[in-house]
Amino acid sequence: MISQDKLFGLLGLANRANKIVYGEKAFETIADKKASLLLISDKASERTTEKLINRANYYKKPYFVIDDETLNDATGNQVRKYLVLIDKGFSKGIIDICRKR
Repeated sequence: MISQDKLFGLLGLANRANKIVYGEKAFETIADKKASLLLISDKASERTTEKLINRANYYKKPYFVIDDETLNDATGNQVRKYLVLIDKGFSKGIIDICRKR
C-alpha cells in the first residue's frame, strides 16, 4: 500500500502545483508536446481509453491506467477520467511508482 500512498501524494502535490491538465485541454496538451505523462482511469469508457492511448503512442508519451478511486481522490474531483501531467519531475516519480506496481 505504500506505493498507493506515494502515488496519491504525488498526484495531490502536482494538482496543487497546477501541473495537471484535464479534459479537452489535456487531449490538446499531448499534441502540443507539453505533456510528460498521461493517466487514465480504469473507469473511462473503452472509446475514450482507446483514443487517449492512440494519441499517447503517436506522440510517444508514457501512459498508465490507474484505479478510478486514486485518480479522483488525489485530484479532489469525482468525475475526472483522465489527466495529463506537464511537469517532468512529478511525471518521473509517478512513472517509477506505476512501474513498481
